[in-house]
Amino acid sequence: MKFDSSEIQSVGIPKIREKWLESPDVFPDFLTEFPDKARFDNEKYFKAAANKIRKIVTQFPSEADNMKKSILKKRSVWREKMTTRIQDILNHEKALGIHRVMSRDRIFSFYEELESFVALERSFAPELKMEGIGQAVRNYIVYAMFVELAGGTPGLNPAAFGYSMLYPFTDNYIDSTEITDREKHDYNLMIREIIAGKEVKPLPGHQEKTCELLRMIADKYPRKEDDSIFTLLQMMQEAQEQSLRQQDRADHLPESERLDISLFKGGLSVLIDRCFVDRELPSEDMLFYFGFGFFLQLADDLQDIGEDLENGHQTLMTLDVSFQANEKNVNKLFWFVRRIAGEYKAEKEEFKQFVLENCYMLLCTSVLGSKDYFSPEYRERLQKYMSISGNYWESVRKSPLLIDSEAESRGEPGGFSESDALKMLDVMIGREPD
Repeated sequence: MKFDSSEIQSVGIPKIREKWLESPDVFPDFLTEFPDKARFDNEKYFKAAANKIRKIVTQFPSEADNMKKSILKKRSVWREKMTTRIQDILNHEKALGIHRVMSRDRIFSFYEELESFVALERSFAPELKMEGIGQAVRNYIVYAMFVELAGGTPGLNPAAFGYSMLYPFTDNYIDSTEITDREKHDYNLMIREIIAGKEVKPLPGHQEKTCELLRMIADKYPRKEDDSIFTLLQMMQEAQEQSLRQQDRADHLPESERLDISLFKGGLSVLIDRCFVDRELPSEDMLFYFGFGFFLQLADDLQDIGEDLENGHQTLMTLDVSFQANEKNVNKLFWFVRRIAGEYKAEKEEFKQFVLENCYMLLCTSVLGSKDYFSPEYRERLQKYMSISGNYWESVRKSPLLIDSEAESRGEPGGFSESDALKMLDVMIGREPD
């Protein structure tokens, strides 16, 4: 597939910008209310499932057992129990309902693919914390979702791995307030030269690993055969550099510039994912993936309104943080994602509808996550369309699955350390904890 940067600049960005500006800002009347009984049943199921998982977690064999063969066997049994429980949830829960659009065998192969991804991730960057690991996994899930949408071939893709891992390495590095502007400039220059095919001498550690990730992409998509991926990566690098303007408090950005930065960065990030699917990408489909990336960028900004305001980051969502302005933007997002999905003919239409429904859920939960910037009436209205209640979602968000909030309320240990979580993760992927 050949990509011309001018096509994205002259066609992709203007058309998606037009679709966004044309999207209504009135409440999305096409949403379907979720029955109270079904919502209650979902919460009941999740509470029971969470309790079962917590019980298994508390049975994790620790180093207190000093017989190596014994602890390895116990951990193998523990892993089997946990894997069975997770598979059971994926095949029965109804809030997301992935089993409605994927067979049991496909769900299992998808689970194995993510397991392989995490195993490679832990081997490549054992220093990554759970937050960075989770971010990379979420990035890869977007790619895997596109494989399903476009009818691609499942299985761990090394190039998609490299690209998914770039964000814990590049985005977080660039966004860090602890890194000097000079260091960010040198880092960006190094990446730009690699993408351009130039020889570089990276510093050991962070720079060196960033180069390794880019080489994973280059090994699968040799520049001499088709430089489209590198054209997009170069544009993505430009988008990253442009987005730094959003962090400059002295450079007040008008709405049009904030919009274009989000379009460019968000659209490209997802378009690159689609290119890794290794299926032909028609020009008309390019608009969907570019627009979907823009949607995900704004949804991310929606979740981060408070943090971005505190850090002085200038996004569309921090331009005017009044209830009315925020609610209009969210309304537009509902209409926008519905329109671009409706105009896209996927290989698996049923799966596309599943993705769209979860986009609606993402917007609802994002509003609750930034609830201080939305009126109580608006939040209450959106909750009618959620598969779980707002109160239950809040409780899960504040006390994740592995945290026993009831035990904590009694003053008992209810959580697990970062070290504990990493050990459990390693056992789940068949890797002996360090």
